[in-house]
Amino acid sequence: MNSIEHYLQYVRERLLAEHKIVEKALIKYLDMVRGGTPRGTTTPSQLDRIIKTLERYLVPHIEFEEREALPLTADRALAEELSRDHREILELLRSAREAGDAARKIELLSDLADKLNVHVRKEETRLLPKILGDERPP
Repeated sequence: MNSIEHYLQYVRERLLAEHKIVEKALIKYLDMVRGGTPRGTTTPSQLDRIIKTLERYLVPHIEFEEREALPLTADRALAEELSRDHREILELLRSAREAGDAARKIELLSDLADKLNVHVRKEETRLLPKILGDERPP
């Protein structure tokens, strides 16, 4: 395997690993948000911790994708679509952080989860095959 192939493999493995982390965090936190805690409610401080945790994972991940993964595809329309998704994801996260009441935070986090699920599938089924030079899903 040459250095370019090693690099492409590194990008692929990092994206997939980070997607698993984000999905695991989302499942855990969205269970809290959508279903409430064992007491039946999610407190504003819990929501703020959830948002901070998601920011800690998502911001560097999106920066990596923008800097390393998206430039690897010749499909500029796909790269722009994914970049637009990134901006929408970050905006949902920012809006959730700045929302004044718990109900609005929960609504925005739910929208964020839905957006992320679609976005991750798009990257794994459309972006990764293109940067790896084949059309098979990972």
